[in-house]
Amino acid sequence: MTGGLLATTADAQVTPPAGWRWATDPAAGMTTEWNRPDSTWRFEQMAPGWHITTRPGALMYDRAAEATGRYVLESVQILFPGTSQSGYGLFFGGRELNSPEARYFAFLVRRDGHVTVEQRRYATVTPLLPWTPAPSIHRVAGDSTARNVLRVVVERDSLLFEVNAVRVGALARRDLPTDGHFGFRTGPDLNLHVTTLDYTRRLAPVPSR
Repeated sequence: MTGGLLATTADAQVTPPAGWRWATDPAAGMTTEWNRPDSTWRFEQMAPGWHITTRPGALMYDRAAEATGRYVLESVQILFPGTSQSGYGLFFGGRELNSPEARYFAFLVRRDGHVTVEQRRYATVTPLLPWTPAPSIHRVAGDSTARNVLRVVVERDSLLFEVNAVRVGALARRDLPTDGHFGFRTGPDLNLHVTTLDYTRRLAPVPSR
């Protein structure tokens, strides 16, 4: 997959995904132009999946989809060449996302091969796992892209985080509010193609401890 191929395909598919909502930081307008002004960004359907290009950071989610209980989120995300070291990945446990009371957790990777987990409550962002090197993260080399499979596993008593089938972090679930909306969290000045976003609800009982 190359930037040239995506640019050719995109001309016929400049359509924000139906049923999706988003929140940017700071507030910004959506554009259909490839040369985006600083105050705009772009999010569109582009089979397979979606294409995201940001000036400000953004949160994107299907308003009809929520994850509850024990579940797994998995997404294939492809990063294009650039210089921004902002994080990108998945968010979950989202509540009041289009208001000042926004709350969510985010599992993010970075161009330099680091990973973090953070919690946002209102305007405060707290790192639950500080930025940490993760050798399993594929990095952009030259003009090539970097494809990474991100996975969040929410169990009864733990949260597990994987990149390319390798565990890169774990947290005790305790009373963390993990039910809610889920989707993509993309930092400023990034160019991404996301081919999948899968949600699996785990219904089988697990032993009590």
